[in-house]
Amino acid sequence: MGVPNDRITALLEATDTECRREAASELVETATGNPGLLAPVLDRIVDALDDPDDRVRTAVARVCFEAGTNDPVAVEPLLGDLLDALDDPVASVRSNVARPIAEVVVDDPASHRAAAEPLRTHLDDRSESVRHSVAWALEWLATRGPEVVPTARLPGLLEDEHPPVRKHAARLCALMPPVDGRRHERLVELLSDESIPVRRAACLALGAAGTADDAAARSALGQVARTDLNGTVRRAARRALRAATYEAAAPTPSPAPDASALAAVLVTGDRALGDWLQVEADVTVRGGRFRGTVEAVDALQGRLDLRNDPVGYRLELRRGSDGWRGHYERAERTGTLDVTPETARRLDDERTPLRYATEGDRLGFEVEGTPHSIEVTEHDTGTGTLRGENWMQGYVVEFRPASGGPLRALFERGRAFEARNVALLTEPEAAERSESS
Repeated sequence: MGVPNDRITALLEATDTECRREAASELVETATGNPGLLAPVLDRIVDALDDPDDRVRTAVARVCFEAGTNDPVAVEPLLGDLLDALDDPVASVRSNVARPIAEVVVDDPASHRAAAEPLRTHLDDRSESVRHSVAWALEWLATRGPEVVPTARLPGLLEDEHPPVRKHAARLCALMPPVDGRRHERLVELLSDESIPVRRAACLALGAAGTADDAAARSALGQVARTDLNGTVRRAARRALRAATYEAAAPTPSPAPDASALAAVLVTGDRALGDWLQVEADVTVRGGRFRGTVEAVDALQGRLDLRNDPVGYRLELRRGSDGWRGHYERAERTGTLDVTPETARRLDDERTPLRYATEGDRLGFEVEGTPHSIEVTEHDTGTGTLRGENWMQGYVVEFRPASGGPLRALFERGRAFEARNVALLTEPEAAERSESS
């Protein structure tokens, strides 16, 4: 199937309105089925964004939507035309061009950051789909150019009547801590939102903001973790409790920070798999502090991958001629981050999972070669003391990770044994992927 030049000619030159409408409708059908086909002729088609007929302009905007969401590069040369159409009096035109504009800006924020300002002016657009597209774009941009995000507008976006806007606003809060009082209160309220994605995003934001010292927020998250009818929301609340507790606390006592810790791991190779590391960077995401187990090491390629299952993110590190670079992947968003290797340190492998655990989590460990598991029933964030119970076998275990010496599991009646291979038993990977929608 070739480019329908006859339809484009009719769209641009026909004097009869119905003829132009028919041509525009057929172009939409073509773009929906094969959006790349019209990419070479989009510069002609966009001329019809000035058509006097609302239906024709809407159809042409839809063609731009299909082409731009399929490949932002295809509509990049037309960014000026799309920005002009963003002020069209017809909401359906604005909503269709808003998303490809957002796609172009997100695809290359360094070149098109100026276009973010016209987008931001439409956070109050009457069309909920326009507001949705703008909020989506701002969330993506938050990891690449946080200065373009109007943080003062976030409380209002959290109250938007359209659920997808509230969801993206909450995810923005997760990327832009610290959260001020008004935003914090609203996020707690959103834990009971009617929309499942909104509730998940609110959990995410509260975890990223750090709620270890906020009894009300911890109580609300605990309630959601126990009683929400949706399993992905309950898991998100549990993760928020883990993240808030651990990210707000100092690392477990460990060897002094090693200025060459990342390079040392590369030299260690596969022997480093499973080790816990902390890496700090000058970025807004997670406050610039990342912790995880070494998942992959490639000394020849200068590659080191960290994975944090309890909180749910990955950090892929690559060493180049100009230093280290990191690629962060998490449910709230993906972005490229600068990482400074001087701020890396090894963490205590056995104690680290204990700092993540929260009520309701399952914890696995070994004592004298015998595997055990408990459900966490209490975690005192002040002392670090953690208690759990094995309901099937009827025993209670206590851990005191702040104490010195080997990590011990304290059973009832004063029995204490050295614990090894401590692990937080998290949800299957398939379940995690379902949470990101």
